[in-house]
Amino acid sequence: MAAVYAVVAWVLIQLIGNLTPMLRLPESAGSFVLVLLLVAFPIVLNFAWIHGLPSAEAAATPSATSKLDWVLAGGLVLVVAGLVAQLVGGSLGDADAAPSPVPGAVASGNGIAIAVLRSPIYPATRPRNSSPMA
Repeated sequence: MAAVYAVVAWVLIQLIGNLTPMLRLPESAGSFVLVLLLVAFPIVLNFAWIHGLPSAEAAATPSATSKLDWVLAGGLVLVVAGLVAQLVGGSLGDADAAPSPVPGAVASGNGIAIAVLRSPIYPATRPRNSSPMA
């Protein structure tokens, strides 16, 4: 349920961000929607949890936890830990280390790398003005 809420909240935030200038809404509309969604999140989760509680007959049978559940939970913990480490520390690697150059890549002025690829259709020895089919 939390994932559905997060997706719907993201869509609403995107809509408000795109429609605010067109509808000439105040700049605070986006902040208002974000705060409203953050306040409503625990309330929605509480209602979803209450609605999902098992009945008295179903509560008598224990539910089994499989290995897949533990693997998925562990993976989720690793992803969250990695995201927190990136947000707090900036990067998981050495921030002072220069990026390793890629063979055949050329850095342009605005930081975009352009890879130079060789193709069997366009050999490096053929003149540029000739057709590949010739």
